[in-house]
Amino acid sequence: MELIAEDLSVVLLGDGAVGDEILAASAAWARAGLLRPSVWLRPSAVDHSLPGPARVTGVHVSAEGLESNDLFTLVGLHRLSWVRFVVVHLSESEHSEQLLLDDAASVVAEALKAVLPLATGEDDLGTHLHKVKLVVPASGVTDLSDSILRPDWEVNVVVSPEDRPDVDRASIFVRHDENYVGHAVNAICATAGLWLGVPSGAVDTLNSDSTTSQGDLYVMRPTVRAVIGADRVEQLAARVLATIADSGVVDYLDWAHPAAKPTDMTTAATERILSSHNWVRPPTRFPVRDGAERRGAADVASGAVVYNLRLFKSGWGWMVRRGERSVERRLTTQLVGEGTDISVALRPHDPPHLVALSDEQFSQAERTLGELLQDEGLESDAPLAETWRDLRRVALALIDGGPLPDAIRPEGSSSLVDVVPPHMVVPEPDDTLRIEDNLIGIVDVLELHRHKYRVPEDRQEQPAESQAGGSPQEDQMDAERNQKGEAADRKHSTGGARPADMRGDLESTNVADAEPAAPTRRQVQAWVERRRGTLLWMMADEVAGRLSAAQDKRAKLEATEEHMGGKAVETLRAAYRRLLLGWRSAVAFIVVAVAVLTGLVVTDTLTWQEGLTWLGVVVIVFIGLVAFANHRYFKADLRYRKQTLDAIHQRRHMAEELVNARRDVTWWENRYRGLMLWAPILAEVVHRPWAPLNPREPDLDPAEVERLPAAVALARSAEPGNEDFGTQVLTRAVNVLCPPGFLEQQWDDAFDVFISETRRSRGQAAALIDADQLTNKASPRRELHAFLRDGRPRAEASLKYVRQLREAVDRQDVRLAPLLVKRQGQFSDGHEIPDEDFYRVSLRSATPFVIDFWTPDGQLRSKHLLDRSLVWLPVHDTSGLPSVDVGRAMGRIAMRVDLSGRCSASHVEAFTHAGAKSKVEGAKVEAEDDPNVWN
Repeated sequence: MELIAEDLSVVLLGDGAVGDEILAASAAWARAGLLRPSVWLRPSAVDHSLPGPARVTGVHVSAEGLESNDLFTLVGLHRLSWVRFVVVHLSESEHSEQLLLDDAASVVAEALKAVLPLATGEDDLGTHLHKVKLVVPASGVTDLSDSILRPDWEVNVVVSPEDRPDVDRASIFVRHDENYVGHAVNAICATAGLWLGVPSGAVDTLNSDSTTSQGDLYVMRPTVRAVIGADRVEQLAARVLATIADSGVVDYLDWAHPAAKPTDMTTAATERILSSHNWVRPPTRFPVRDGAERRGAADVASGAVVYNLRLFKSGWGWMVRRGERSVERRLTTQLVGEGTDISVALRPHDPPHLVALSDEQFSQAERTLGELLQDEGLESDAPLAETWRDLRRVALALIDGGPLPDAIRPEGSSSLVDVVPPHMVVPEPDDTLRIEDNLIGIVDVLELHRHKYRVPEDRQEQPAESQAGGSPQEDQMDAERNQKGEAADRKHSTGGARPADMRGDLESTNVADAEPAAPTRRQVQAWVERRRGTLLWMMADEVAGRLSAAQDKRAKLEATEEHMGGKAVETLRAAYRRLLLGWRSAVAFIVVAVAVLTGLVVTDTLTWQEGLTWLGVVVIVFIGLVAFANHRYFKADLRYRKQTLDAIHQRRHMAEELVNARRDVTWWENRYRGLMLWAPILAEVVHRPWAPLNPREPDLDPAEVERLPAAVALARSAEPGNEDFGTQVLTRAVNVLCPPGFLEQQWDDAFDVFISETRRSRGQAAALIDADQLTNKASPRRELHAFLRDGRPRAEASLKYVRQLREAVDRQDVRLAPLLVKRQGQFSDGHEIPDEDFYRVSLRSATPFVIDFWTPDGQLRSKHLLDRSLVWLPVHDTSGLPSVDVGRAMGRIAMRVDLSGRCSASHVEAFTHAGAKSKVEGAKVEAEDDPNVWN
């Protein structure tokens, strides 16, 4: 039970049998689709005996039936701008019943006034309470007291006791035992604005003012003409939805046509999306170090000389001074810092010292790289919200003709827009595949290739003549497909274990309760072929390939161990041994040479001067030999240091590559996971945008039809069965449903319903959905998918379409052909006429109110003449009389209300006493007998 409107009518009806009949008749008319929902009260349901606010129980009357509830709960269900409170005085009411009715009316009116919102300014006018006292006398009723009127209320209305089959036909009187109940219900519905499709009540524009006095009232005469049965607009909407569900919308659109090459458009869209910044991995943040260091010749030469000189001092003893290493470490820390590639040395290092220094550098580098791998390798690189927003817009625009990036939609000379069918964007939401116990999502490429080889070979269920195989061409095509499939398997199945949460929202996908038969290879191939070329399948396939390549690279790097081998150390030690050999050879040479020179000088073979000369030559040779040995060791030292740094740099480079590989994996995993979650969501929006409509065909029981008053003319379609709308009407109706960008609007509407149901703000919900990274039941994206599958947004979209189509029919953007109808009941003439002519009868010139309802004073003052007539028509017509105000009704009901000017109770016979009336009639007879009375 729901009240959907910005206005609400509350009717207070007296207790008693007649009130029960009126309430039952209004419920029957509501079930027949003639009345809007309303709330009905009885004085016995108003309890103000206890302290505090009165307790009022109302009966909600709608097409669904009757339901009792608290009045103020019903009033508070929706925001209301207008509340009509109609108190009905029936002519058969006893005095005691009248007192109870007036007492209850005062209590309810005060309570409503207290609870309804007040105006806060020009933009918010609050809720207006329009109080109406409605008096419904039967023909010939008198002795009504004007005390039943409420001069402090907005308006007092008395219904003229006449019941005319048409506005220009004779009245059949209003009798208590015949048509009084129907007459009263018609008056109540007109006053309270209950006729379905009529936008307002008959007296909404009337109001009391400072000149209103006790006994002031208006007289009205309502007549209604309604066509009962299925709503034509709903029937047309149901036909449209059924048609496009079978054949699609593009064949009926006047602004688009099917793309000649839809695969080219989806391929271009895939390339455009995957080349955008949200789908391209940013460049690595770790620059690779360049090769060798470049130095000037003078710098290198001076370094070599200094090294040799220092080595001259160090060559006599490498291990003499043990404290030099600690001094060198302190100098390194103070001068250049520990994090650099430079270490301060007091003298050249021997091989053990160099190896220890290299090991220390390796350990420090490993600690740094370990922190790098621990921190950087775990970064998620979550997609931005615009990643999925842009994908969604492109996917929907391919179908609904919305704006697309350049180079996706081909440009042509035609003004028509190229669109692709929905199945070229994403497969249908239920088109999943089950292999053993594994459910494969609609675009889950990875899961397919993981379980593909568990599919059995094709079962031999064909006739014997078919089992021999196909033609050679078919066998060759099958072989090519198998080769392509195996290549794709190698491409996608090398990534190792796959996170379980990457399968998307498969657990909520519809699966048959019975265990299906295992698919064969041909069935799997057919399943793949159905989605080949679709946007999301191509994206999933490309992302899966990049993910697999990233996983391969990561596995390879994690399995690689890079370390400093023993070859460089052995090379350094060999150079050290050559250095020592060179020093020993040089020392032996100088010792032998000095001994020989000494002997030659002692034996006077050489003079002292010659001996000293040769000694200088020997020393020079000695220095040359030592310098040669030192320089060879210098080069070995530099080579070893370079190899050490190269190894560290190589290790750093591999660590950086591993970090990048891990980030590549998480980058593509996040996007693949997002695709798996978004694919079923988009499939729901694209393939199931609207729910089927089943127009209700309300009808009124034949007994109720016979009890209708003559003023309520009821007609039915003279054409049996469903109406056959023409192609032109169907086409225009489809274009009302599907203007350019209709799926994007459908998404926005569904999202509005979702945020209303989940009580989130739009900005908050959009951020949660597009940036969602959760994979459990708390995921907002999964919540949205479940909401879309539930069908509520589809039902809302269909109802919105009915409203849009009704407005289009009202604007005559969609022109329905006239419907032949025939009036029902005892006042039918048996003719079949177009429904528009049936409604236009309400525009005829009406006769004045019945004369015997007015006192002579009222007649002399011409109160029995019509002041104005209000007509609401469901068809366009401007041919009414000048005295008729024509308004627009939505639906299949036309209502006319004839109103008098403001008059007094003294002008109406119903408020005269029987004694006074007899005296007036006697005076009139005497006057007629006396010929001099007029002289």
